[in-house]
Amino acid sequence: MIDGILILLLLLFFSANRHLLQPETIENYLHAKKEKSELRLLILLSFGLLFLGAIYSLPATHCSHLGVHYEKLSVNPFAFDSENPAGYRLLTPLISYIFGLHGRLIIVTNLLISVLMIGLVISYFKAVTGKISDGFFAGLVITFSMVILSTFHNGGYCDILTYLLLFLMWRYKEKTILFYLFFLLGLLNRESIAFLIPWFIYLNWESESKKIKAVLQILFGLSVTLILYYLFREWVSTNQTIEFSADYYLQPLIDDPFYVFRQTLPNHGIGLFSVFKLLWIIPILYCYDKYRKKEFKQIFEIFLIIFCCYLQLFIAGDTTRMFTQAFMVMIIALKGLYDSEYIKFKKYQYWLVGFTLLVPQVNTAFQIVEIWNSSILSIFESLVKKG
Repeated sequence: MIDGILILLLLLFFSANRHLLQPETIENYLHAKKEKSELRLLILLSFGLLFLGAIYSLPATHCSHLGVHYEKLSVNPFAFDSENPAGYRLLTPLISYIFGLHGRLIIVTNLLISVLMIGLVISYFKAVTGKISDGFFAGLVITFSMVILSTFHNGGYCDILTYLLLFLMWRYKEKTILFYLFFLLGLLNRESIAFLIPWFIYLNWESESKKIKAVLQILFGLSVTLILYYLFREWVSTNQTIEFSADYYLQPLIDDPFYVFRQTLPNHGIGLFSVFKLLWIIPILYCYDKYRKKEFKQIFEIFLIIFCCYLQLFIAGDTTRMFTQAFMVMIIALKGLYDSEYIKFKKYQYWLVGFTLLVPQVNTAFQIVEIWNSSILSIFESLVKKG
């Protein structure tokens, strides 16, 4: 009797919910389960790579140099302190403030943004190649470049959010509103992103088949973005005096256009090399592949990005940091090599990373060349001493 009642209840349940047995429902369930599993893997890989990077170059526990001013901003982004030269660069400190990561905890904010950066790179390459292994390698390259390593070493510096926004601008270059929204956010984080405007124009021009429409989009997008940013700067300047004003950068150029450039000139080469070290082989192979195919526009784009960042050295002395802003050449080149059927790059890619890690990481600023301590370098030095 009881068994009969249970069977009847089960029949009534499945009759009322027969859609659960439809193939589409089962397929959607399995798809959702797969997506959840892939998300877990993505999070695991992102944090795992950050952990490996932290072993290679231990993260700073205190804010230093300009990072001290970002630390103060994260306590109160709208304190309008005239002694804070970074008053225009509100975005990262504001995010840190909103999430309750005040003061020195802005270091944690930057590390979390680094995880997001690594994750988005992995996700993008997995999407375009269909292989998580390609995404992992791309994340590995970014992690062991100055894109992430500088976040570990330069406590409090907010460059990583600028790099993330640049990646998103390129990723969504065909979405005009998103593109210029990310550009505006980039300006609010660090105004030096404006040096890449020629590249932004190139991206808009190439991604739009109707060239008249492209011109209008470029003019309107740049105008609105720059006007909004100008209004923001005017608002801040009415409440406080900012040391890093336009006059701060432009006046030395008027007095002597090559003064800062001459100060950093001896280290331009090593500053560029230090961003990716031996991994620069990837953009070189990409350019060779495009040259062989006579696809010169792609080669032009690589040199345009580097040149735009190189122009910063007329007003700024942090050579390595300025060149790190050209990191998108690596993303573009890596995607191009994965698409190429000519250059069999994957066979040697992990060997390339391994040899890169053996090269000491340096950072250049003006005439200073700083060799960073790393776990691998420390092990090598101890072996030499024992020998």
